[in-house]
Amino acid sequence: QLSIFMSVMRVHSTETEVPHFPWLWGPDAEHAMRKAVNLRYRFIPMLYSLAHRQYDSLEPMFRPLAYYWPHDVRSAAATDQWLVGSSVMVAPMLSVFPPWRQVYF
Repeated sequence: QLSIFMSVMRVHSTETEVPHFPWLWGPDAEHAMRKAVNLRYRFIPMLYSLAHRQYDSLEPMFRPLAYYWPHDVRSAAATDQWLVGSSVMVAPMLSVFPPWRQVYF
């Protein structure tokens, strides 16, 4: 699900592992992935625009919080969340427990 906010979204498998197709993990996983992919398709025009802006003006697509708040020590400490462009903050859940997380806001 995290990769929907990245410039490239792909799933890797090997011949010796179970393929990472969402439908092989049951209906809940398939439904979650379908929702994520649908959201991804809504973000694609924004990602293309940001990629062009990065090419044109060297403005990064993905920005650490310190990019906008360089004088706030907490923004530099928030290493597991970032901005996509100037308007979308990504703060992924990187573990199951606890089922919540704090974000910089």
